[in-house]
Amino acid sequence: AYITAAQQSGGRGYLMYECTVTTAIPGTETASAYRSKPGYFRRPWQATTSEVVFYNTTIETTDFTGFEGQSLIDPLGWQNTLGGESSMMYEYGTIELSGVDNSQARASWSTLLTAPELSDGTDITTFNFTKGNDDWDPLPGLIADDMTGVSSTIPVSSVNVHAYGNQVFVSNVTSNTQINMYNLNGVLMKSFKTN
Repeated sequence: AYITAAQQSGGRGYLMYECTVTTAIPGTETASAYRSKPGYFRRPWQATTSEVVFYNTTIETTDFTGFEGQSLIDPLGWQNTLGGESSMMYEYGTIELSGVDNSQARASWSTLLTAPELSDGTDITTFNFTKGNDDWDPLPGLIADDMTGVSSTIPVSSVNVHAYGNQVFVSNVTSNTQINMYNLNGVLMKSFKTN
């Protein structure tokens, strides 16, 4: 399975902004008893005709027989089965809930970014992907008009976490707290609870 199969002749491509790669709920949203098998971010329709960016994406795992606990995205990440390769296949800040860092296994022609900026110098923002030639920004209006939406706020915590060398120090814990530690590629390295 592929999430996208984009092709455009101009302008920006697809931006998957802070999304979660998940699967249909077995027995509810699908007749299957299992979550999906691993698939791919995308495949280009033709060589160098499309741009796809996965920005701060969380990838869940599968329980499909033979793939239990693996990422829902195949380690290769990108396929070129239809019409060639595109260097405009970007990934930044991926969090693999499997705990496996698949970044080194990605297709050689895709681009794993170390900063939220594309190869052409464009910052990865929703506005840069929707502004077109008239600088119209539809997102604030859509968010304001969404009666079911909620304002996203970052929770404030009094818990202090800092690291020195290979040690992590947690202080000011007043209730059950879960600590998740990620490496620079967004791979979950360790998770623990404290109180």
